[in-house]
Amino acid sequence: MKFIDLSGKRFGRLIVIRRAGHQSRHITWLCKCDCGAMATVCGNHLPNGHTQSCGCFDREQRRDRLITHGAFVGGKESLTHNSWRLMLARCYDLKCKSFSDYGGRGIKVCARWRHSFENFLADMGERPEGTTIDRKDNDGNYCKTNCRWAGPLQQSNNSRHNRRIRVGNQVKNISEWSRHSGINAMTIKNRLNAGWDTKRAVSKPPRQIRKTSMQPCLL
Repeated sequence: MKFIDLSGKRFGRLIVIRRAGHQSRHITWLCKCDCGAMATVCGNHLPNGHTQSCGCFDREQRRDRLITHGAFVGGKESLTHNSWRLMLARCYDLKCKSFSDYGGRGIKVCARWRHSFENFLADMGERPEGTTIDRKDNDGNYCKTNCRWAGPLQQSNNSRHNRRIRVGNQVKNISEWSRHSGINAMTIKNRLNAGWDTKRAVSKPPRQIRKTSMQPCLL
């Protein structure tokens, strides 16, 4: 093939400085980007428009797209994007301190959300102040049908560490049964651990300790 000198020519944001060498039998060129960075580019990627910058153009497009879709507000990460990012970290980042309770247990993020913040935002809406993302089924994955924005109390009540028990047709966790019956939550928990049936554990009033009066000593 006839050699074509690209020196001094512009391709997108790149100006070719000089020939740099070869890569996989293709000539490479040292280019200077309008942002000031230098980049070595495969020669056949310049005329066909495959490479138009050092990478800054793609980064700017991603940033603009995220700003457009509410990922950043006033130059700061939005609450909604923060929840999306941390959700992914809990499920897929081995270095995340919460990984063992999520990804380590097999919890995943649905494909629609994992690869697109825009889809997550469309399904969940903006995160309300004072809430975080909560899975209705704590053994289920992150997806539209299993997630909601919830406050601390609702999250606590739905925690997998907060045991849910059934009495008749009602299912409540221990904290809810405690508020309903007036019996201390730890008392209910200890009763269940001791083998009490659920109805008796949440309904039997605790035994009152009688105070004995001191009788005067007669001489």
